Amino acid sequence: MFHRPSDASHPDLQIPDLVARGLKSVSFPRDCLNRFASIASINTAQNRGTCGLLLGRDKGGLYVVTTLLIPKQHSTGDPCLTSIDEEFVVQFTEERSLITLGWVRCQLTGGLGHLVGYGSR
Repeated sequence: MFHRPSDASHPDLQIPDLVARGLKSVSFPRDCLNRFASIASINTAQNRGTCGLLLGRDKGGLYVVTTLLIPKQHSTGDPCLTSIDEEFVVQFTEERSLITLGWVRCQLTGGLGHLVGYGSR
């Protein structure tokens, strides 16, 4: 399953001073995390973790997240044991000229799901 956020041109996260230090900012769509949490809620209700990949493009001084990919995965109550179909991810990103910019996952604690992270390149 993948979701192309509709609001990629209006980022929630841009940190211009990082560029001055040699790091690139990330343009992150407003609806991306809410969409992920909505999709993950099905697994969370069944006490299973969910992982998603943040895909996009390098636009010079800025990375732009354009796609939230939730690949087929086998998950358990321990999100660290979630396995993802890596061949599909490689094929999906190469066919669309996308790069992996980060990830999101839901961590289960006491039966409740919590969005715990955003990782980056």
